[in-house]
Amino acid sequence: MESSLPEVPQGNSAITRFYDWLVSIWVNPSQLSVAWLALAVPWSVMSILSDESRVELSGLGIFIVGRLFDILDGKYARYLMSENRWSAKWDGATLDSHCDKAGIYIPLVLFLYLHWGDNWKTISLAIISLVMGWLDGKSTLMRTANWSNIAKSLRWGSELLAENQNSPKMPNNPANTANRWGKIKATAQTVAVGCVLLHESLPEATCAAIVLLVTATICSLVSLKKKTQLQRMRVIS
Repeated sequence: MESSLPEVPQGNSAITRFYDWLVSIWVNPSQLSVAWLALAVPWSVMSILSDESRVELSGLGIFIVGRLFDILDGKYARYLMSENRWSAKWDGATLDSHCDKAGIYIPLVLFLYLHWGDNWKTISLAIISLVMGWLDGKSTLMRTANWSNIAKSLRWGSELLAENQNSPKMPNNPANTANRWGKIKATAQTVAVGCVLLHESLPEATCAAIVLLVTATICSLVSLKKKTQLQRMRVIS
């Protein structure tokens, strides 16, 4: 049993015109995934290392902009697939997943390293992060990845998109598809990291981060269970 893809934009809508503009400058979904990582990690690290409110706020702003790239890449890939300009064989979903985890866990681990043992909040945050990381790790191991194809998907220019017009479609692996719980988890993780970035300007935000990461952990557990069930049904069918 395979998950159906969400509906892609149709007609002459603003978002469709934007996707067509991205095609015209030869930007592909995998490059957007890497752009999110390139924006999020350096600025979030700078915010955590800084004690200045303006640096924290600017880091948070750029982290949010980077997250918008992450939201966009999947929708853009589905649009290109509907136009026969992008193939699932490039395994952009796996690259996107790894970029997501790096963008979330790098600032989180750095914050815990610098503030470990300061108070009960950071200790609680560390314990929750370990459980959440273990669940995310199990989810990642379920993914099938061809790193050669992923590397090819990062190429720039007309060669890649033209090549995909005649590419065979690959069967969708349920483990590579984000479900509703996975999306809630990703949103909770993003807001939690945003709260961590404001640790000096708004110390109370750490408590909000704990609540959000508990929510993300529960969603991760449910998402993993549903993906496991889908994989078993796929094997049986």
